[in-house]
Amino acid sequence: MRRSRWETLAPLAESILFFFFFFFFFFFFFFFFFFFLVAGAATTPAAQQNESASDAAALLAFKSQTAAAALSSSWIVAGDVCQNWTGVTCSRRRQRVTGLSLPRASLAGEISPTIGDLSFLVYLNLSGNRLEGPLPTAALAVSAASATSISPPTFSPERSPRPWGTPPAPASPPRREQPHRRDPPSMGNLTLIQVLSLRQNQITGGIPDELGDFPDLRSLDLAENFLLGPIPGSIFRSSSLRGLRLSGNLLSGEIPGDLALPSLLNLDLSGNQLAGRIPPPSRALQPRQLNYLVLDRTNLTGRIPPALGNLTNLQVLSIFTAQISGEVPGELGKLVNLQIPPAVYNMSSLVTLDLGQNGPFSGRLPPDFGRRLPPPLQMLYINVNNFSGEIPASLSNATRITHLELSYNSFHGGVPPELGLLEDLQLFTVTDNYLLSGDLGFLGPLSRCRRLTDLNLRFNQFTGILPAAAIGNFTSLERFVAQDNLLEGPIPATFGNLTAMTTLVLSYNMLSGPIPPAVAAMPSLQRLYLEVNRLQGPLPADLGLAGELGLLYLQVNDVSGPIPSSVGNLTGLQRLNMAENRLEMEIPLEMWRLTELNELNLSHNRFQGALPAAIKSLGIVTDLDLSSNLLTGAIPDAVGGLQMLKYLSLASNNFSGEIPPAIGSTLNLQTLDLSSNSLSGRVPVAMAGLTHLESLNLSFNNLEGPLPAGGPFAAASPESPPSPSPATPPSVAPPGSTSPRPALQTAGATTGAPPSSSSPP
Repeated sequence: MRRSRWETLAPLAESILFFFFFFFFFFFFFFFFFFFLVAGAATTPAAQQNESASDAAALLAFKSQTAAAALSSSWIVAGDVCQNWTGVTCSRRRQRVTGLSLPRASLAGEISPTIGDLSFLVYLNLSGNRLEGPLPTAALAVSAASATSISPPTFSPERSPRPWGTPPAPASPPRREQPHRRDPPSMGNLTLIQVLSLRQNQITGGIPDELGDFPDLRSLDLAENFLLGPIPGSIFRSSSLRGLRLSGNLLSGEIPGDLALPSLLNLDLSGNQLAGRIPPPSRALQPRQLNYLVLDRTNLTGRIPPALGNLTNLQVLSIFTAQISGEVPGELGKLVNLQIPPAVYNMSSLVTLDLGQNGPFSGRLPPDFGRRLPPPLQMLYINVNNFSGEIPASLSNATRITHLELSYNSFHGGVPPELGLLEDLQLFTVTDNYLLSGDLGFLGPLSRCRRLTDLNLRFNQFTGILPAAAIGNFTSLERFVAQDNLLEGPIPATFGNLTAMTTLVLSYNMLSGPIPPAVAAMPSLQRLYLEVNRLQGPLPADLGLAGELGLLYLQVNDVSGPIPSSVGNLTGLQRLNMAENRLEMEIPLEMWRLTELNELNLSHNRFQGALPAAIKSLGIVTDLDLSSNLLTGAIPDAVGGLQMLKYLSLASNNFSGEIPPAIGSTLNLQTLDLSSNSLSGRVPVAMAGLTHLESLNLSFNNLEGPLPAGGPFAAASPESPPSPSPATPPSVAPPGSTSPRPALQTAGATTGAPPSSSSPP
C-alpha cells in the first residue's frame, strides 16, 4: 500500500522538533547560569571585603589583649588579613580566616573573647605561649542554629594542618545533630572548629561544658596548663573527637562514666588528680579504634575494666604511678594467680604495656605469661609493683619485646636463660629484686641478644664471678650495672671489647685484683663506678686513654702506687674520687690541668709534697678534699682563685705557715676544714667576708690572736681561739648519701664529710 507524504515526513519532523526544544532549553539554561554568575561576581567583592574586615577586627582585638609583640609588624590595620598576617590561613574562595597558628610566639595575657567572631575558623593553635586566665566561655559557646546553618569553608588540604591524634587524610564523620542546645552568648560562632590546641600555657579555671558542643571537633589539646575541677561529661560524648589530651593539669574528680567516643584514637589524661575507677567504654559507642591510652600519674583506683579487652587496636596502655589494684575480675576468676587482668591479653594490637609504679599489683606471674601477651608487644613495664615468684621463662615467646622492665618487685630465683631468644631485646632491667645466681650463667644466653644496649642487675643477690667470655660477647652493650650484689673475683678484661660501653657500674661488691688496663682504656667510656670493692694493685698507666671519661669513682678500695701522669689526658673529667686507698707519692702536675673538674676527692691516702700554684686552674671546682694525706708546705695563695669552691678540706696534713688571706676571696665557701696541721699566725681578717660559711674547723694548729670581727665570726668569742679539743677528721660518706652540714663553729669544731654523688644516675 502506498504511504502518504505525511507519513513519510513524520519521523523527520519529530527529529527536528526534538533538536529545537533541546537547543531552546540549553540556551536558556546557559543564559540564566551566566547571568547569575556575572551578578554574583559583581556583588561578591564587596561582601568579601566586609567579611574579611570583620575577621581582621577580631584578630586585632585578640592582638591587643595578648601583648603580641611578634605580630606588631605584620598584623596592621591597613594590611590584608589573608596575605601577610603571620600565622593566618584563609579560604581561597571567600577569603575568610580558617586557621590561626601561633605556637611559641611569646603571646601573653588572657585569650580575647573576640576569637569567637572568627566564624569560619577550623584550626586554632596557640600552644607554647604564656596565655593565662580562664578559657573564654563566650567564645566557645555553640548554638543549635549556628551549628546547622553555616556551610564549611573551602580551603586547600595542603594548607590544613594535621591535628594531634588524627591519621593522614581521614574521612569526615557525619555531622552530629544538636537537639535541645541552650542559647549561647552572642559571640559563640566557632561552629566549624576541628583542631584546638592551647597546650603549654598558664590557663586556669575549669574546662567549659561548651567544648563538648563543637560538632566537628577532632583534636582537643589542653595539656600542661593549670586547669582545675572535673572533666565535663559533654567532651566524652563528642562523636567526632579523635584526639583528647588533658595531661599535666590539676583536674580532679572522676572520669565521666558515660564514655562514648566512637572516633577516638588517642586519649591522654595523665598527670592530673583524677580519682575513682577507670570507667568501662560504652557498649554502644566504645572507641574501638583507640590506640593510645595514658592514665599514669593519677589517683585512679580499682582495677582495669575487663571491657578494655575489646579495644583490639590499642597499641599503648600506660597507667604507671596510679593506684590501680590487681584484683582479678570475678567473671574471669578461674585465673586465680593472675594479677594482670586477662582482658589485656585480648588487645591484639598492643605495642606498649606500662603498668609500672602502681604498687598494688602483686602475686605471681603465671608460667605461660609470655605466651598470653599480644604478639606485637614491644615494651613491657611492670616495675615498682609487688610481683613475686620466678620470672616466667615463657617471656621468651614475646619475640618482639625490645624493653623488659621488671625492677622494684619481689622476684626471686634466677634470670631464665631462655630470655636469650629475644633477638630484638634492647633493655633488660631487674633492679631491686631478690634474684640470685651462683654462676651468672644467664649472661651467656643474654649475650646472644645482639641489640641489647642496657643491662641492669643492681640491688640483687647475685654471687659468683663475672664470666669473661660472656661479657666479651655483649658487642652492643652501652650500659652495664651490677652494683650492690655479692660478686667476687677479678674484673674481666673482656670489658675492653665493648667499644660502645658508656657506663660501667660494679660498685659495692667484693671484686678483687687489679683494674684491667683494657677497662681503663675503653674509648667510649663516660662513667666508671668501681668504689667499695677489694681492688688492689696500681692504677693502669694507660688510664688517660679513656678520653670520654667524665666520672671516675674508685674510693674505698686497696689501690696503691702513684696516679699516672696520663690522667692529664682526661680533659673532660668532672668528678674524680679516689679516697680511702693507698695511693702515694706526689699528686701529678697533670692533675691540676683538668679544668672541667668540679669534684675532686683524694683524701685518706699517702700523697706527699706541696700544693702547686697550678691548683688555680681548677676554676670551676666546687668540692675539694685532700684531707688525711702527708702534704707539706704552705697553703698556696692560688686557692683564693677557686671562686666556685663550696667545700674545702685540707685537714690532717702537714701544712705550715699562715692561712693565706686570699682564702677570703672564695666567697661561695660553705665548709672549710684546716684542722690538724701546723698552721701559725692569726686568722686572716679577710675571712670575715665568707658570709656563706656554715662550718669552720681550725683546731689542732698553732694559731694565735683574736678572731676577725663580723661575718661568720660575729657569734664567736672575741678572745683568742680556745684550747684544742679532740677533732674527728672528715670521713668519706657512703656513695649516694649526703652528710648534713652542722651550724657554724670555729676552733675545735668538726665538719661533716663532703657530699658524695657516687650513686650512678
